[in-house]
Amino acid sequence: MASKNTAMQVYSADEMMLITDKGTLVRTRVDEVSITSRNTQGVMLIRLGENEKLVKTVRIDEPEEVEDVEDADAEGAEVQETDVPDTDAQGDE
Repeated sequence: MASKNTAMQVYSADEMMLITDKGTLVRTRVDEVSITSRNTQGVMLIRLGENEKLVKTVRIDEPEEVEDVEDADAEGAEVQETDVPDTDAQGDE
């Protein structure tokens, strides 16, 4: 089985995405990857299944933060309320 190695320069604020030919996708923050010394065998980022191949590695530059719903409300987003008629438990009005 041939081994293919990939190397790229990344920064701690970046994320990486690993994609296989079977559709497996792993996304991880670079700062969560263990740093090892030269005399180690490296770090496993993805386990490949039988006959599965890594086809793409992508560096994602400083990902944008996802805006919280609460933050949107604080910035003046309108929230509409709907009146719900009161009904008793048996459905009689």
